[in-house]
Amino acid sequence: FAQGPRVNQLSTNRVSETGIMALNTWSKLTIVGIGFMMMIQNYSFFLAYWDIYLQLTSEEASSDTAWWLGFSAIVCAIETVFACGMMLGGLWDGPRVLFWIFWVLHAVVAVFGHTV
Repeated sequence: FAQGPRVNQLSTNRVSETGIMALNTWSKLTIVGIGFMMMIQNYSFFLAYWDIYLQLTSEEASSDTAWWLGFSAIVCAIETVFACGMMLGGLWDGPRVLFWIFWVLHAVVAVFGHTV
């Protein structure tokens, strides 16, 4: 006997209206945890660099050292915003464009900001 598809059968491939697989609760908690850790780390480095930058006087260090401390502080502040954007883009059940935009911005600033 040929049997047709069951009407009441549950599908394991639940797809949202946008065509993207929705994340489960544990995946979203993981994204939030990693995102907050990245934000806390970058913000902590920002505070450390900025505090040292403000405490330097012209006699204590060369102007190059002060400039690079200020530059690193600003890069870390920007990275905090980009980490937040990646976290929000990962949590969103829609298309992942927001995540990838912030990921590329994060990668470019991290590579050119921290390795100069």
